[in-house]
Order: sequence, then C-alpha cells, then structure tokens
Amino acid sequence: MRQTAILLLALVASNASASGFRDEAIKCIQTSDFGALQSLADRPFASASLDVRLRDSEETAEEVDWAILLRSVSPGQVRRVSSTGGQPFLIWLVDHPDALSDYIHGGANGEVCPRSLDVWRLIWHECPESREDGPWRRFAIASALAQAQPINAMATGRPIDAVDRFRFYKQSADAGALVPSFFTTPVWKLRYVAGSWAIDSDLTWVRTAMKPEIRNRLSVGDACMMVPYIEKNAKGVSVQAGSKFYDDKPLTLKLMTEYGGVCGAIARFGASSCQALGVPSFPVAQPGHCAFVWENSDSSWRLGNDIYGWGASSQHEGIRIMWGARPTFIPLYDIARRDEKAFLLADRLMYASAVSSNKAYDLRAAVSVCPLFLPAWWQLVGLEPQRLHQAVRALGVSPCAVAEVCHSMQGDQYLYAVSAIADANSAFQLGTQTWATLEIVGAKLSQATGVRLDLFAVLQCNTKRFKWSGMDGASQAIVVAAIKAAGNRTDITMQLEKLLPDRRPT
Repeated sequence: MRQTAILLLALVASNASASGFRDEAIKCIQTSDFGALQSLADRPFASASLDVRLRDSEETAEEVDWAILLRSVSPGQVRRVSSTGGQPFLIWLVDHPDALSDYIHGGANGEVCPRSLDVWRLIWHECPESREDGPWRRFAIASALAQAQPINAMATGRPIDAVDRFRFYKQSADAGALVPSFFTTPVWKLRYVAGSWAIDSDLTWVRTAMKPEIRNRLSVGDACMMVPYIEKNAKGVSVQAGSKFYDDKPLTLKLMTEYGGVCGAIARFGASSCQALGVPSFPVAQPGHCAFVWENSDSSWRLGNDIYGWGASSQHEGIRIMWGARPTFIPLYDIARRDEKAFLLADRLMYASAVSSNKAYDLRAAVSVCPLFLPAWWQLVGLEPQRLHQAVRALGVSPCAVAEVCHSMQGDQYLYAVSAIADANSAFQLGTQTWATLEIVGAKLSQATGVRLDLFAVLQCNTKRFKWSGMDGASQAIVVAAIKAAGNRTDITMQLEKLLPDRRPT
C-alpha cells in the first residue's frame, strides 16, 4: 500500500510539473511573447544530466520539443502563425504534447519547418477529425511533414493540395479501400503514403485495376508489372524523349499501362499502387536504374523492380529518407524505433548536443539508451575517435551504417570494420555486406593512395580481376589485409580478390 501511495504521489507531482510548463507556455502564446516561450523551452539545456531529467520528467520532454519547434521554425514564424488566426492551434499543441512529439520526431531532416507547420495548421483547421488521437491525427502530421516541400503531381505537374489529399484518404478509409495496417502506421512511415506523386483519381483507379490477389500489403508491389517494358512507342519515339513518348498526354497510371515505359515508369507505378492502399512506399535510384521500396509487412521493407540491391540504392530526387540519403537506413531506423521511448530520449539528447555545453555527454547518453542511433554515432566518433570500435559493434546489423561511421578512420581501423561486417551473419540485408566492405576499403585506398575506386565497376566485373590504375604496393597490401579480415566470407573476399593483380603465370 505504501509503495502504491508513493507511486501515486510521484505521478501527481509529474503531472503537476508538466501542467506548470503548459500554463506558462499558454500565457506566452496568449501575450505573443515568443521570446519568453523560447527561454522557457530552453531551460533543460542548462542541466548537466539532461538524460536523467528526460527519463524522469514529462515536463522536460515537452520543453525540449518546444525548443526544437521554435529553433526549427523560428519564434518569428511561430508568432506569424499565432497572429494570423493560429493561436488556438498553438494552444492546442501545448495541451497535446504527444501530437507535437509526433511532429518533431516524425520527419526527416529539415521537414520541421515553417511550411510544414502551416500545412498542419491548415489541415487541423479544415478537418476536425485530424485533432483526435489516432490514425487521422497521425496522417495529418505525416501529410504536413511530407509537404515540407511542395509535391507536384506527375500527371499534371501541379502541386497536390494537402487538405484534399487528407480528405481523399479519409474517404478511402470510409469506403474500406485501405489495408488494415494503415490505421496503426506511425507518422514517419505515413509520410511515404501522404507524399504520393499520383493524383487521387489515379490512386482510385489502380485499386480496381490491379488483380485481386495482389490487392494486399504483402504483394501490392507486384503491381509494377502492369507496366510493359517498352523503350519506343508505336511511332518509334524513344522513352528518353519524355512526354513525347506519351504523345504529350498527362502521365496517369492508366496511361503508363497503355504506353508502357522503362524502369522509371515501372518504379513510380509500383510505389503509387502501394500508396493507393495506404502502404508506405517510395522510389529509389540505382546506377542507371530506378527501383522502389515498400513495407510488405510490419517492419519488413522490400525492394521492387530491383537490379543492384540495397547497397547500390540511393535517395531518389524528391524523396527524403530518415538519417541520410541511403534507403538502407530505413530498415535500420525502423529497428531503432521498436523501443519508441528509448528512441525519443535519444532524439532529444541528439538535439540537445547541438545547443548545450555537454555535447559529448549528451551523445554518449543517446547511444547508450538507443545503440542503433546512427546520427549520434557519427558525431560521437568524430569527437572521440576511440569509440569507433564501440560504434561498429553496435551498428553491425547495418553494414552500410558501419561504412558511414568509418569515413574518417585512421590507420588500420578499417580492418576492424571489415571483420565486423563479415561476422554479422544475422544482418537483415546480407546483400549490403560486400558493397559496404568495398566502401570501407575504397575509402582507405583513397586515403592512402589518392586513387578513387569505382565500387560499381568492381561489382559488375565478371572476370577474375578488376583492372584499375591504383594498384601499387601500398594498395595491394591494403586489399590483402582486408581479405584476411573478411575471413571465411567468400562473397566478400571474392570481390576483394578482384582488386589484386593477376599473378597467374604468363
């Protein structure tokens, strides 16, 4: 009984503390004193043990989130929102810290900005269901983040209206057209639904045009095969001629199935088909090729129209990926967010490290609570290079993440990274291991010899040896050491061996 009473008192005290911040914040908003609100929100950064305070106090978390909002959008822009009829929205934000948290921690770099805040405010004003805790509040926030930059429809070239898009998906849900997982999908993934380049009528059309057996989350990506691979149209016009290939008609999804296209059309059609059902999806670039990614089951991401795999994939123009420009970071990010409480703590500490005087402490605390938090490792290894081995051990599940943190390696540190990647047999993207290893060795070769290695050319090489101009004695020694570090991983050593000179008798 006594323990229960103590817990109840602690809960009451925590709520009272949070309520205290909210009361002060609302007064600042009502008096348009956003400088005072900034000072109020910045209070936690003076603490020498912010990680402890964030664990123990809801108020501290709310203050940090408001500090991030005000610094990302600027007090002046928030004042503008307030003075143009947005004061009720801002007061609602104070009273709904979970909604603010979803916005602050649900977007890619740069998406918390004046434009996305304006879009969210507009949806909040026009669509009352977007204020209620649940899928429509999450979708409203995701829509705002996705609209940090205008989204132009591929059929018309005109901007997609965020409020109309929100209403379209609400009507689609009411009609039973969305997969069940849509209603539990978090904000950061819903961005890859709300950000569809297809117009609403296209999304409606493709739902009925695709075969019933693939009209589900697991198989919907196979809809990309509805677009025939055609390089020249019936008039002999090359697909490289752009709109002329399609006789200057609006590039609708239906038109793609009629005229066909190459990898770009196939990937965009596949991504749009997924988004039509409420499944997160987006196009990705590969060398001379276009593929797409979709979530085919909970926290399982699949490449569609793929040729070169995750390691060779990069961010497509107009798409923003979490933690950087590599699609391979999406599964890593997904794993990191499985413990949402730990992730949010790490994300707040990551922000605090940029504005407080305890940078290294905050970064160490972030990777301690969330060991897969890649951005914190990037910065921490830069400040404390001796932590590279620790970072490599923590990030071994993602070979490309290991390659990223090794960009400024010294001496023989690269050998540890090669060995760690080779030993990570449980890696969720085994195909990235060879690519990441070549990146690490290539970076070391560039550092030691000044010669840049063409990774893609090595992977494409069908002969036993890859011919390149940088194979001097130092380079050869580096490659031999890397082969030794890779041990029994034949898929990795096979590619590395291509870099060695052909020593067969002539």
